[in-house]
Amino acid sequence: MIETDLASAAIDALQPAADKQPSQQNQTLAESLRAKIVGVLLRKVRLAAECAPEECADFLQVTPEQYEAWETGEAAPSLPELELLSSYMQGRPIPARQDDYLLLRQRIIGVLLQKARLAADADVAQTIVQPERLSAYELGECATPMTDLCTLAQALGLELSAFLEAPETRRPIATISGAQSIDDSTTALNDFAADRQNAAFIRLAMAFRHIRADDLHRIADALFAIINARAERDIAESNAAS
Repeated sequence: MIETDLASAAIDALQPAADKQPSQQNQTLAESLRAKIVGVLLRKVRLAAECAPEECADFLQVTPEQYEAWETGEAAPSLPELELLSSYMQGRPIPARQDDYLLLRQRIIGVLLQKARLAADADVAQTIVQPERLSAYELGECATPMTDLCTLAQALGLELSAFLEAPETRRPIATISGAQSIDDSTTALNDFAADRQNAAFIRLAMAFRHIRADDLHRIADALFAIINARAERDIAESNAAS
């Protein structure tokens, strides 16, 4: 087991590179350098933990080729993937359902990105990341690579540490059991839990119970903004089609 928190170390290593925004023509070079910074750190921590690349790839459920691309700096993992791998290497509890954890984390990161973008005077984020890709990040439809997260944080004036997982959420996403979460005397709740279509809602509720109240309020505000933005986009597309 190692003591290095991989996710926090990556944030610390990338923050100096995010403090000074490169010119537009140097943006690609800057992103390449950031990917290599993450790759070097990832390899260093993995070797210290005495883990094989194949072991890390298998844990994160990615191909060995994809993991190798991360270490060589040809691509970059997302922050939630680094958080999971850090927990694995440090011997901390691992979420029972990694897919749920990754989805929840990337949606939280997306909400934070969108809230910061909407609060900005100018929509600078869309000038450095393609609007379609930015929308997918904000809606949590795909993970945000560390390179893009660094670039967006830089454009929006955010500290990278703002996206780190809160310490109190570093516990497994609980599995559902009637004895733990369902009141047997409440028929309505029993019926709700028994319906397999509601499983995703229950898992999400169990995950959100570890999030602080003030963070939940911020997430709710940002989700409301996302819903409004998406509704406006759907209306605009519908009007354009007609």
